[in-house]
Amino acid sequence: MLSSLPGMIALQEPIPARVTDPAQRLDGYALQVEILKAKAEAGKRFALSAETMVLDRTIAEDREVFFRLHQHLGSLSPTRVAELVALSDEVERVAGLEPTALVLLRARSDVLRARMISDGRPTWLIESLEHQLTLYEDYYAQVGVPRLSVDTSMFNLGDMRRLALFVHATLTARQGSLTVGGQDIAWK
Repeated sequence: MLSSLPGMIALQEPIPARVTDPAQRLDGYALQVEILKAKAEAGKRFALSAETMVLDRTIAEDREVFFRLHQHLGSLSPTRVAELVALSDEVERVAGLEPTALVLLRARSDVLRARMISDGRPTWLIESLEHQLTLYEDYYAQVGVPRLSVDTSMFNLGDMRRLALFVHATLTARQGSLTVGGQDIAWK
């Protein structure tokens, strides 16, 4: 949604078909390497652009949430996690993808679970939701950039365009507030 706004480019996470195929065993290492490579390529392509790049997930988020999640699920060994951390550090440095602000879209766990089921997310991802939420809380608490947290539990798809406009304006001005879905949202 943000990519439709002037001066914004969005990089969506590549989700290979094998990730959602229940017959395929999850290879957390190959998945994370693929995601990091896509981010590195996007960072190189847009490095000289005056536009603002919006990442679905930051590289730090990959490290702090998804590497740990895959290790918890048994699809990454500690050795592979260390390799991915080194690779992610390099991608972040070379591609210039260190965030200047973070927007965290939250929702109640029952709403997230329903959205995940509706979107056809893999069972392993749905079943690990509570652990993901814990990892996100830990990650969000240690982020050292300005951040905006929005509870999207009451949002419908019509609210998303309005939210995107607010986020764009807020990131540009670093101030403001808006009522969306019956909630006041403010920059923190």
